[in-house]
This record gives sequence, structure tokens and C-alpha cells, in this order.
Amino acid sequence: MVNKGGPEAHDKASVKLLRLTTNMRVYLGGDNNATQFSRTLLDIGNGNILNNDGEVLIEPTFATSVTGKDELIVNVYPQVAQISVKTDDCLLERAILAPKNNSLRSINNKILYMFQAHQQTYLSIDNLTDQDNAINIPIEFLNSLNPSGLPPHKLLDLKIGAPIILMRNLNAPKLCNGTR
Repeated sequence: MVNKGGPEAHDKASVKLLRLTTNMRVYLGGDNNATQFSRTLLDIGNGNILNNDGEVLIEPTFATSVTGKDELIVNVYPQVAQISVKTDDCLLERAILAPKNNSLRSINNKILYMFQAHQQTYLSIDNLTDQDNAINIPIEFLNSLNPSGLPPHKLLDLKIGAPIILMRNLNAPKLCNGTR
């Protein structure tokens, strides 16, 4: 019945309205903390946890207030410098979300600096394809620009054991969009 309406939808009586009520990722994981967290988020979204002023009431055990990025990192990733790159999955089980890319870049750089492993930096390609039509603008200047919608020249800093999220499918059965 997708994209069918009006005269094209002949048998409206056979259409069943179904509601999704169970978070299957949480349900199949069997984690009681994740179940409670999911319920609390739904209650907040549905407006069930409000005080008389219409503000959301958040229990102190549900969220932690921090004063800066360093304290946030320590709360989310305690002892990040001591994490064993071969055995610990705590980096994969947690995430820090931020509304601005600049904030996230700063947080990621701080975490990566704390993570004890050899760092490899990857840069974008900055070669001219056609020397005849080249404009005399220094490549260093072009590399310093960070226009919206394009990745920075310093594309990626990686360390062994640090998680990354793929944004493009590399190998559909194994490494695809969203894989951590």
C-alpha cells in the first residue's frame, strides 16, 4: 500500500495498522539497565515525566552533570588510558554525542590522545590533476580550509584498538554503513 491513495487504494479494509511498541535491540540484548533507560527515554518523549512547570524531571541516577569535556570523557570512558586494545569492548559499548562537529572533533582528539597506542594520520589527496589549468593558490592554504559538507584535509587519526564508524559500505556482508 506504499504510495497508494484515493482511487488506487481499492481495499482499505484489508489494511492493518500496526504499532511498534518493543525496542527489539534492547529486548534481544537482555540488559535490564538498557531496558530501564529505553523506558525512561520513551516516557520523556511522551511527556510522562514533567513537573508542574512543564519541565522534564530527570533522576540523578539517569544522567550525570559535568562541568567540561575532560570530566565528560572520564565519566563515559573511565580509565581510557589503561584500556587493553585486545580485550576491552567498553569503547564499543559507549558513545558521546554532540550537536556540533567542532565539539565532537575536540572530544575525539582528547580521547585519542589519552588512548595509549601508536597513532597513524591520514590526509586527503592534494595533487593537481591538470597542471595547465592550475590556479596559483598555495596547496597549504587550500588544505587549511574546512568548508561545510566536505571532510577536512587531515582526514583521520587512527590508533590500534580505537573504534571507528564506517560511513560507506566497504564490504556489504561484513563492513557496512554504521558498523563500529
